[in-house]
Amino acid sequence: MTMELPPEAEKILGDIDAKSKRAADDWLAEFSKKLNEALAARAAAEETAPRPDERALVEALASKDHSEYDRVRSEVAKTLGVRVGTLDDKVAEARKRRAKPEALPLPDPEKLAAEAGDLLTESDILERFGKAVERAGLVGETNNAKILYLAITSRLFDRPVSVAVKGVSAGGKSFTVESVLKFFPAPAYFTRTGFSEKALYFSDEDFQHRFIVIFEAVGMESDYLSYVIRTLLSENRLSYELPVKSEDGMKPQLLEKEGPTGLITTTTAAKLHPENETRLFSLGVIDTKQQTRAVMRTLAADKVSTFDYGPWQALQEWLATGEQRVVVPYAPWLADKIPPVAVRLRRDFGMLLSLIRAHALLHRETRDKDDQGRIVAATADYAAIYHLVEKPFAEGVEATVPATVRETVEVVRECLAADESGQTATTISLAALAKELKLDKSSVHHRVRKAIAAGYLANQETKKGKPSQIVLADPLPKEREVLPAPGALERWSDYGGDVPRETYPRPGGNGHLHINQGRREDANAPISPRNRLQHSNGQSSRRERLG
Repeated sequence: MTMELPPEAEKILGDIDAKSKRAADDWLAEFSKKLNEALAARAAAEETAPRPDERALVEALASKDHSEYDRVRSEVAKTLGVRVGTLDDKVAEARKRRAKPEALPLPDPEKLAAEAGDLLTESDILERFGKAVERAGLVGETNNAKILYLAITSRLFDRPVSVAVKGVSAGGKSFTVESVLKFFPAPAYFTRTGFSEKALYFSDEDFQHRFIVIFEAVGMESDYLSYVIRTLLSENRLSYELPVKSEDGMKPQLLEKEGPTGLITTTTAAKLHPENETRLFSLGVIDTKQQTRAVMRTLAADKVSTFDYGPWQALQEWLATGEQRVVVPYAPWLADKIPPVAVRLRRDFGMLLSLIRAHALLHRETRDKDDQGRIVAATADYAAIYHLVEKPFAEGVEATVPATVRETVEVVRECLAADESGQTATTISLAALAKELKLDKSSVHHRVRKAIAAGYLANQETKKGKPSQIVLADPLPKEREVLPAPGALERWSDYGGDVPRETYPRPGGNGHLHINQGRREDANAPISPRNRLQHSNGQSSRRERLG
């Protein structure tokens, strides 16, 4: 039932509706008027205002943080009359330019030589480095430190020596690497804990004659990143093409990074990716109880290091300013004397020569030069490298077995021969083996993994979480020497490279390279002090002893 309003009420409501409508119409009219005035003023301002300088505007945008830039990018792109994506690319390029450091002044060789001091004429630089790194706080890993020092020095060559430092967790791998890096100027390397798969293509770092240091190889475990890294090591460059958006649609962009570049990484794995393993020189940290005790004593002493790295860093900068070419006159002799027991020797032999060259380069001031101005490696350079890498070199080609692996396999053999009750055992657990070796389980686990990877042990337990059932596998090989002893090279050198029935071409066709000045028939000829030093680090040569 609808209730009718009296005529007076309907009149009142009609007046209210009319007033409301007139008020709304008036408001809209006023709003439209003000809006038109604002738009007209803006249009007039745009017509009279000068167009902003695009380069200056892009540089200003590059200086802003990302959140502030995101708030204005659309409006700025509209003002400039470009797409937002195009503006993003220009701002990104400007940011890259701003991030690059200013070019450093060229180093002054004389100033660097003065800072390096007597390191330039040191007769045995590795021996001095070993004592220095120990004073700086490194304990027990001196030989590994020396090899790392030579490897990073090889960055100045076309083929740097890359290294993988392997060992148990908390074994001191990273500390050893860090201790050595302090002896080098910052431009010699850069460090990372990991990379995304394509990060190296987009990196702003300069790769030429530098080392990439990756702490823990887990940071480069993906197959694609492993491929990128070994390509960089082998080819000395990276080249990657990708499509990018432009105002004209998709266009190709070529990303290139030039080497040569070296790699140092640390890992708890017994072996790396097979393709990477042959490109790196492997070093193992010491896992003995004696080493652990020595480290704890050093920590207990709590000494504050005041070691001065300045002269050592100056030495490396000085080496980068002068002659870096090194010729190894006895390289053909070494090639004939090293037995071709493994295909990977094709790469390892190149590493050996690079280490010899690095040692000779470190003694640049006390080495002879050939008629092309190249540094001539002495027999002392090979002798120094031989004593450092003889064992790991042979282990790399599986001509010998690491002492820790041999010890572990022998203990397994003894335990399986008879248990405590005199009964023959078929397997041994990791815990029981650790007890026999008197080592912690992590160290023994690393040893066993290495032995299994080499094929000398096997684990019959296939289920995860179950105790290992370790058994013997392939028999241990007999020890076999791979590198010839330095004495044999000295005899070759004493005869001027012309040992009967052994004739080798001389590099550059410039005659004998004067390793010790003269042939056998010139036994009475004088020998210079420099070549006496060069020949054997101060020891008299055989010719002098016979004379």
